[in-house]
Amino acid sequence: MKVVFVSNYISHHQIPFCEAMCAQQGVEYAFVELMPIEQERLQMGWERAELPYVFRLYEEEEKGITDGPVRQMIRDCDILLFGGMDREELVYERLLLNLPVIRISESIYKDGRWKAVSPRGLIHKYQEFTRWRKAPCYLLCAGAYVAGDFEVIRAFPDRKYTWGYFPPMRQYPDEAALAAMKNPEEVHILWAGRFVDFKHIEDMAQLIRSVQKDYLPAHPDQKVCFEIIGSGPQEESLKKEFGDSVLFHGFVPAAEVRSYMERADIHVFTSDRGEGWGAVVNEAMNSGCAVVASHEAGVSLSIIRDGENGRIYRYGDEQDLYRKVTELIGDAGARKRLGLAAYRTILEEWNARTAAERLSQFCRCVLEHRAYEAPESGPMSRAVSDRKGRKH
Repeated sequence: MKVVFVSNYISHHQIPFCEAMCAQQGVEYAFVELMPIEQERLQMGWERAELPYVFRLYEEEEKGITDGPVRQMIRDCDILLFGGMDREELVYERLLLNLPVIRISESIYKDGRWKAVSPRGLIHKYQEFTRWRKAPCYLLCAGAYVAGDFEVIRAFPDRKYTWGYFPPMRQYPDEAALAAMKNPEEVHILWAGRFVDFKHIEDMAQLIRSVQKDYLPAHPDQKVCFEIIGSGPQEESLKKEFGDSVLFHGFVPAAEVRSYMERADIHVFTSDRGEGWGAVVNEAMNSGCAVVASHEAGVSLSIIRDGENGRIYRYGDEQDLYRKVTELIGDAGARKRLGLAAYRTILEEWNARTAAERLSQFCRCVLEHRAYEAPESGPMSRAVSDRKGRKH
């Protein structure tokens, strides 16, 4: 079975899944890049991946080759996984021949579904998605709001499945070893990300102010350490405001971020709907953190079950965020319970190996025209539309 994944470019978040696909018995796998990696990503420590299963369509096209080996690979594979943008012709030429396509998408209405009423937008979405309702075209929903977005435009009826991102997973000798990395004398609270609008570093800053002004004076024996990984225009003003009371680490290579997470007790994630997924949550959960995440980010309602393996707060509600974080500051047992449950969630279900096994099984069902028995939860379960309600 030949499976080709086409996307903009490969990232460290995608490599574990790609390697898990390569390891699947009977699967011949390739990843095709449509464009070179952005300079901003390279400056953040990302690297251009030189891997045996990665091919570059853009290099072929730069040489004026219109139907070279990489283009033929896309056209002739058994299953096309398509996560690229603005290259719809690669999808159309397969669907016109009734060949299977599995699309991977984050939310298409990150700014709000009110855009769905735009006549021009609806025409575009019809051409891109809805007109293929009866074709062998399926959707992997990388985020909690994707299924609802596509329900609005009536695309992929009964063909939407839960998906996400699967960054490198670490497995520890035992759960006691993971718990031992935390400092029992001081609660470490971590925020990690670029200082861009949709990640809302200002919400983390307000949380720090409130904890320092209201919570800590009332709990003088409680020791709390705030840490921020990332950088942006606000960094200098925040450093000036908080001084030594907050540790600012700037940009840290992806592999090193995990060492900070392993020491952290609580990970705060403040992104809004603009965050299609948010792989930093996968990593924090894998590191045994008690995650407190905004309900609007795509990852939150996909992975976190509120009160079981993390906490979800209502985006924009400063008091809700403050309450859930301070409850965890004062309850070491809850931090440990949520952190270990989060670790098990990644170890047992939300990881690249499980995703690759389930997707390979699904692909075989598609090719053999057999019914697919979806798991109850996790990757490749049936995607639930938030328009119909969602348990979390």
